Amino acid sequence: MITIESKTSRGDFTLYENREPVLTMKRRGWFSVSNEMTYLGHFIEIKPRNIWGRKYDIFDNGRIVGEIIAEPFFGGTDIVVEGVNYKKHRFLLKRKGFFTGRFELYDAQGDFVLSLHPKFNWSTFSFNMNVAVGYWDEDDLDIYELLAYCGFAAFLYYRRRNSK
Repeated sequence: MITIESKTSRGDFTLYENREPVLTMKRRGWFSVSNEMTYLGHFIEIKPRNIWGRKYDIFDNGRIVGEIIAEPFFGGTDIVVEGVNYKKHRFLLKRKGFFTGRFELYDAQGDFVLSLHPKFNWSTFSFNMNVAVGYWDEDDLDIYELLAYCGFAAFLYYRRRNSK
């Protein structure tokens, strides 16, 4: 079972598989909007592209490898990331449901990839998420790295929603 657990309300989270930590995404500082993680020897940063906080660039060891674009009026968040063979992968993370909301990730062909099922954690005032992975056979892109981007996008959704 794969879970994303948040220890703070800032947006820091740890990705677990079978209760073993796989990776941790952290915000740089309390007022920072940049996140970072180290995974498989790669230092990955997510930094805002502009002041509006809608577009974010993904850096791998200082080289730009993708972007996250929040489109609340068009029904989702675009995640574009470059795989190890420099192939671009495009995904759409959509919020589904009303009372028991979840996030679903679709690839460029519209095929289901995974879903995130949030559960509010009252002790940290943040969300923990259970992950259900659909069919995944992509050798070019690591599923845990993709889950980290999805987790960031989901926490970004909650941060934007709660700031209104």
